[in-house]
Amino acid sequence: MGVRSVRRRGFTLTGARRLVVSACLAIVGAALLPAAAGALPPPYDNFQFNTDFVQQTGPEVMVYDWTTQKCENNDIPDQSARAFRDNTGKINLIAGHFTNYRWLADSLDGPFTHPCTVIMSSTNSPDVATFNSREWIASPWTADGANVYALVHNEYQGSQFLSGCGEGYQCWWNSITTAVSTSGGAGFTNTGAPAHMIATIPYQFTKDGPHGYFTPSQIVRTGDGWFYAIFRANPKGAQQFGDCLMRTRDISTPSSWRAWNGTDFSTRFANPYIESINPADHVCAPVDFASIGLISESLTYNTYLKKWMLVGNSVGEPAEGKPPGVYYALSDDLLNWTHSALLMEAEITWVRDCVLPDPIKEVSILDPSSTSRNFTTVGQTAQLFYTWYHMSGCNGTLDRDIVRVPIQFVDPTP
Repeated sequence: MGVRSVRRRGFTLTGARRLVVSACLAIVGAALLPAAAGALPPPYDNFQFNTDFVQQTGPEVMVYDWTTQKCENNDIPDQSARAFRDNTGKINLIAGHFTNYRWLADSLDGPFTHPCTVIMSSTNSPDVATFNSREWIASPWTADGANVYALVHNEYQGSQFLSGCGEGYQCWWNSITTAVSTSGGAGFTNTGAPAHMIATIPYQFTKDGPHGYFTPSQIVRTGDGWFYAIFRANPKGAQQFGDCLMRTRDISTPSSWRAWNGTDFSTRFANPYIESINPADHVCAPVDFASIGLISESLTYNTYLKKWMLVGNSVGEPAEGKPPGVYYALSDDLLNWTHSALLMEAEITWVRDCVLPDPIKEVSILDPSSTSRNFTTVGQTAQLFYTWYHMSGCNGTLDRDIVRVPIQFVDPTP
């Protein structure tokens, strides 16, 4: 299979996810589609890395080419890439949309096959109170490779069902739910609405969105047995704008997650449709907003740097000479972070200039040599995964690819 050269186009930033126009094609069938794994042709130095911290060590590699490998038009990457080893030793890569598929390989270096079997469809209920709308598998975690628990980005797009939604964003209400696979990732189901709800803002739906909790990071587990995840909060009432941190000891129980409230992890997420509550008691406190802003896409522990690493897209701070691109921050405790710094300059979908090259989004850092079944540790060498968005002038399209770039971190000490 031929490999297209990489060209990227300018920035588009939406404060939240772009609503994708659904297009229907017949599913290609259950046959495995071989994923392109060849190196993209040089030059591969279109990206400008912060070489004092990280260096690109080889050419970009196409992991998934939508044009030649899609199972249907909506078979697009729309979450940052996540991976785990199942109980047969296969690597499962998930970077789904509201119709969720997976990629399979013997190694995170590929090559990947792409089964045209849906691993989870969206319920898309018109009732916002069910927390059972359009569902993206965002953060899978497994202890044994057979039983997989996942955080789900649940997106109620009320404009499908309601009038008076303007361009649609006003009726966008987001929450985080859970889904479970007992088949090593071959199929996921939720644990029953609305009890599968993990996190929602403590307010009932109103047409002034987008509101809610978005884009959870990987689930990571610390040495003391706690599971943690970072997610993005849009402001509404007592809920402030920023990244929140939640944790649980029991990943199988959705109601067990508790959020950081600025003092401790005692905030319970309440269901405003069935409980009488004081909303201020059920919101999370953003974590170190001055340092990390809204970076939430990729959370891993870096064994080389001996720090937690958070990575995501950012518009940067142009007034201070910080361009748009991929940024990172480091932490010892997941609460206090270094000020986000440039990892790689790139055109991203959050700022648009309508000219080539095409932008990127949905970044994550994964290490093929990680000993973690869930690839939540990264060493000195790793792969930077991203989604490559192909534009038509200033307009988005469904044509999105997954690309990876080999990188190596540089010892920060003199």
